[in-house]
Amino acid sequence: YPALQGGARDGAHRAILGNMEDFEKILYGLRDGNKALGLKGFKPPPGIEEGVFSYADPWWQYNRHIKDYNERIKPLILHILDFTSQEEAMGSLKLYNKNVHDLVTDLDRTVALLSRLTEKKIKRFKDTEFILLGLFLGVVGVSVLLALYSIRRPLVALLRGTYAFGHGDMDYRVPVRGSDEMAVLSQGFNSMAELIKKDMETMKAQVKEISASRNFLNDALGNIGFYVRVVNPRTHKVFLQNKPLQALLRQGLERPCYALWGRETECDLCVSNKAIEENRYHSKEEETPEGIVYEVHAFPFAEPDGTVTNAIEVIRDITAR
Repeated sequence: YPALQGGARDGAHRAILGNMEDFEKILYGLRDGNKALGLKGFKPPPGIEEGVFSYADPWWQYNRHIKDYNERIKPLILHILDFTSQEEAMGSLKLYNKNVHDLVTDLDRTVALLSRLTEKKIKRFKDTEFILLGLFLGVVGVSVLLALYSIRRPLVALLRGTYAFGHGDMDYRVPVRGSDEMAVLSQGFNSMAELIKKDMETMKAQVKEISASRNFLNDALGNIGFYVRVVNPRTHKVFLQNKPLQALLRQGLERPCYALWGRETECDLCVSNKAIEENRYHSKEEETPEGIVYEVHAFPFAEPDGTVTNAIEVIRDITAR
């Protein structure tokens, strides 16, 4: 620092003061922060008078370190920062190097003492924790043995029912014995199985009905006078084209849906996508590169499982209009 001039010295001056502030935060934090964590219960050895230094008490140590820093280290640093001559600064630096070495050595010894005291507390805590854990596990073990003895048979029957039900046997029912909690649980399981079986039968009937309606719709769309197709706008896949559209675009099932309009990329506004998202009818006009204008009507088209991922597009040539 004494060798610096101008802006370099000002920058070093600010850096040294900042480091001093950081060091003071650490020094006070080691004393006050750890003390607040519950390590203040350490007592000095018997016979030590109040206010007398003791290696057995870390808080007395930190008080001494703080005092040494404030009386021996900090004044030297501030004196060097305000030096009047190179000789005076170098003399203060030599004294600072000796004093700071002693302070750091003392600090290392205090930190090691604090670590040992902390480890002792942690060890005592762990010993107590293991004892309590052993007692808890013992109580739990006895309780489990008693519970297994009294509920083993109905529990095994319930597990067998769960296994059978999980593997598709909807007709399996758990035997109900007695009127205790396990009997109530078994009865509840049987009721749940009965409801799920009915729901599955209803769902199968609905899927069958939707499939039949879909097949009928496919046949009807195949012969309608307009151009009709079924598309998935998210994958741009064409799943069905009726006969008139197939005659117009023979490779329509092999190409993306927007190929019908002579596009190389997807449409800016996809009415089929809007019909699926809003689950209602949408329409727009499209013009091919040849100048033919079509009116597109899009309707959401449900899958057999009830999901809506496809749309029906009814396309009408309106160029003549």
